Amino acid sequence: MKSGKDSHNQSSVRINNRRLVLDFIRSANFVTISQITAHIKLSKTTIWKIIDHLIQKNLVLEAGKAEVPDDVGKKPELFRFNEKYGFVISIAIFATSIYMTLTDARVNIFYKEIVHLQGNEPIDFVIEIISEFIAKKQETSSHSYLLGIVIGSTGVVDTKEGICYTAPKFTSWGGSIPIKKFIEDKITLLAPFYIDNSNRFYAFAEKSLGCAKDHRNIVDIVAGFDGVGAGIIAEDTLKRGPNFLTGEIGHLRLDPYEKTHCSCGGTGCFEQLISLQKLVNKAESYRKEFPESQIFTDSSKSITPKIIFQASNNGDPL
Repeated sequence: MKSGKDSHNQSSVRINNRRLVLDFIRSANFVTISQITAHIKLSKTTIWKIIDHLIQKNLVLEAGKAEVPDDVGKKPELFRFNEKYGFVISIAIFATSIYMTLTDARVNIFYKEIVHLQGNEPIDFVIEIISEFIAKKQETSSHSYLLGIVIGSTGVVDTKEGICYTAPKFTSWGGSIPIKKFIEDKITLLAPFYIDNSNRFYAFAEKSLGCAKDHRNIVDIVAGFDGVGAGIIAEDTLKRGPNFLTGEIGHLRLDPYEKTHCSCGGTGCFEQLISLQKLVNKAESYRKEFPESQIFTDSSKSITPKIIFQASNNGDPL
């Protein structure tokens, strides 16, 4: 008789093998059993069992026969990932907007809404927008069923409890905002719910689908009007830290002589030194001194980083 521990280990191995096979099929268009075996180093018998299981679950579809030269022999079976297996509701909260999308199981966006914010909008307003979108889309999408609901938020986020401890871009929120509970008070969630700092989702995306696919250790730095932060993956593990502060590099105090206050309340933050908003403000301060600059050619347009970079590329003196 096998011990409970042995049984648990076998179950974990089986689940992990299925995940490996599914991930490989998902990353390709069409694959054969031989291609999967060469990549994952499992026996063909094991691979066939896994494929049969994934087909029963409708995660993998049969896709006909592979083309081979006439004299090679029997054409091998082709398989492909079923991207319409289910869909995900993905929401990103930025300082000036909320992006709300639906993606298929291959992370292709097939629906998107953007709500622009005036800045420092109250939490009730933000929760109302998000809850309304989730309630509408989790019931009406034509895709098979809802796999999950994901929110990437600004600020320090407790992903386990669904709490945003602090969001410097939304000072009106106060502290320890139970975002998950606020949403659950308004609607019934029909799928697993995940919330984390947006920068960690960026890092996870690069590791899963982007330029960091073949790396176990990455640092993904995000800089823009929303501030500066990082997502960190070490030994294939997403790092959050004991207080969910890992990656909050934007509020490291690097200039002790800076007097202007950052959105976090401190001074001299890394975010202050390299922010796009500071770049735009600095350009604006030279308007009288450099009236002929390409940056100010169209006075009806607000200055943007893109305009500044274009002027620089064109040799503009300012």
